[in-house]
Amino acid sequence: MTEDIWKNSYYTTTYKVRLYIKQLEYLKLTNNIYNELIKKYFDILYEKQELLDMSSFNCLAELERLTIIPKTGPRKGEIPELYFEQDAPLYLRRAAINQAIGNVKIQLSNEIRAGEKKQKLPTVPKAFNHPTIFYKGMYKELKGNSITLKLYDGVEWKWVKAKLAKFEIPENAEILSPTIVIYKNYILAHIPIKQPINDITPIRFRMQKDNIRVCGVMFTNTDKFAVCVILDENGKFLKSKFISGGNEFKERTGKIYGKIKKYRKPIKKDHSNYWGKLYKISNHYAHKVSREITDFCIENNVKVLSFADYKNNDENMESNYKRRVGLFSPIGLREKIIKDLTYKTFKEGILITKVRPNYILRRCYKCRGVIRRKIKDRKETEKFRCKNGHEGDYYFNGAMNVAIMCLKKFGKEIQIQD
Repeated sequence: MTEDIWKNSYYTTTYKVRLYIKQLEYLKLTNNIYNELIKKYFDILYEKQELLDMSSFNCLAELERLTIIPKTGPRKGEIPELYFEQDAPLYLRRAAINQAIGNVKIQLSNEIRAGEKKQKLPTVPKAFNHPTIFYKGMYKELKGNSITLKLYDGVEWKWVKAKLAKFEIPENAEILSPTIVIYKNYILAHIPIKQPINDITPIRFRMQKDNIRVCGVMFTNTDKFAVCVILDENGKFLKSKFISGGNEFKERTGKIYGKIKKYRKPIKKDHSNYWGKLYKISNHYAHKVSREITDFCIENNVKVLSFADYKNNDENMESNYKRRVGLFSPIGLREKIIKDLTYKTFKEGILITKVRPNYILRRCYKCRGVIRRKIKDRKETEKFRCKNGHEGDYYFNGAMNVAIMCLKKFGKEIQIQD
């Protein structure tokens, strides 16, 4: 199969940027009008559910026909069937219609689910409080540190310039419709950025190419968050990387989690602040580790990343292990790291595949012999020795087995060198 069959794809990243605006009241008025529109279109759709059988585009067009006085064409000036007077730009209405379509579908889905379970039907929302989405006709001049928004000042709609915290827009990127979120003490602009991906060739075709490189990753519960190894298509070892920080993560989270357990009984205390800190720390380390793995793959021209699929092999294996080693331990961050890896590597044209976890830590990668971890001071160390005399790092051996199984999964014939 030729390479040019696979067209380029794209990915979208949302930047959350602080927004500073003097006319905050205008922004709040615009947001109120936006949510009033959502509620009105929600009510129409809830009564005329047959409109939902149309495509989103046709549904939007029909709602505009039913509610907006046309300015051109044979129906110019004619008052439509469900007309409601609301001074709002066309693109704000369209954003509200699309939001209302989504809300009605969620409402109906919840009602069906409640009916199947013979539960009380969910109440129909009386109002909405969504942040405003600014379609193309509602904003302009979005640059690195400013944006111009179309806002309502209580009398008319006018263009208002606002400042953004400085952020870099990547090259060859397309800016999509921003969402302005008003918090108690600050405002954020959620700005989606659409960027191209040069290579979306499926793994099965990538593995047929010459000079393909794969990276096997083994997550651990030690100071090493992950051990990465790179093999070529023949199974030849090329490079490895040990990503540390597990002990530091365990120490930082352990202190905070210890406070939660200490004040759980008999004193009732609000632990939301502590849980928020744990969430931020976990996000920080997951981002750090996934970024290091991704950069390691980019630097060494890796196109396929692999790790063991414990979840599908045994639903309770991973959860039981995390329960045994502790809630906030390095291995407990595995799922979060993998989630972050999935989108980071996809951006770079690197695809992920999973392998069965059978014997990856029980067999020597060189001879497939049964291995035993060395014992020191009655504790298992990170070293191993197999029955045929091969020795090495216990988790490096696991990462090698992951990479080897990835190659074999796609029919590669490999030769392991001593």
